[in-house]
Amino acid sequence: MRPALEDWLGAGALTAALIDRGLDTPSPEAQAAASTFRALPDVPALLRTSASGRELISGGFPDDVALAIDLDADSTVPVLVDGAFTDHSG
Repeated sequence: MRPALEDWLGAGALTAALIDRGLDTPSPEAQAAASTFRALPDVPALLRTSASGRELISGGFPDDVALAIDLDADSTVPVLVDGAFTDHSG
């Protein structure tokens, strides 16, 4: 079992974006994740060379890794409403 670096940095990217848009007082955990994300010079390279990234790439899923590290790739905000996802990007 290993820590999920990709989850931590994904949470950091999301929290950093919310802070940039005026989120008031995120939790200490969210602040730490955002600070970690912002402090790293090359997050995509780090994720590709992480244990999970290497495992996926060697397993034939390099496109999944590329998709996972594509920052700000979509403007859609899926929200689950009555059992179905709908776009609430507003």
